[in-house]
Amino acid sequence: MPKVSEQYRDTRRTHILNAASRCFSRFGYHASSMKLICEEADMSPGAVYNYFTGKEDILTALIEWGRRERRRMLESGTGPPLADLLDGMEASGVEAARLDVGMWAAGLKDDAVAARIREVFDDTSALLDAENSLDGRLLLSLLIGLEVQWSMDDTFNSREYLASCRILIDQMRKTKS
Repeated sequence: MPKVSEQYRDTRRTHILNAASRCFSRFGYHASSMKLICEEADMSPGAVYNYFTGKEDILTALIEWGRRERRRMLESGTGPPLADLLDGMEASGVEAARLDVGMWAAGLKDDAVAARIREVFDDTSALLDAENSLDGRLLLSLLIGLEVQWSMDDTFNSREYLASCRILIDQMRKTKS
């Protein structure tokens, strides 16, 4: 059997994760079967199982990917980290919000998933605390509220919500000073 490069393996894993994220976003985690993920990825089950042990493993990988993305947005942007995170969320769109909400829902039924999600929340809160000298959990709650409303309400105006978040955060900074 020919050896494949690490880059090839990473590309295939990413392809599977993208397919799974589309399924989880569209149908929710619990309604998305491995069969559905394989079909979305246009791969055989055996090929997918070469990269992941199952749907739970894929979910864990997506949670970790989200954690790294948020950290990247907070640490390597061009402006203040919170502003970059808000911009990144807006650019990611409603599908990313639906994916997050679906993963949080999976955490309600699985303690290990819930623990991973709490780690992401703690990590994000700590990064927001460090930048803003404001309560990172409060700021995170604003972002979670955005994602929940955006994913469940087709009439939700994310731009207005984000603009209001920015005004509220500016007021919080002024009050804290």
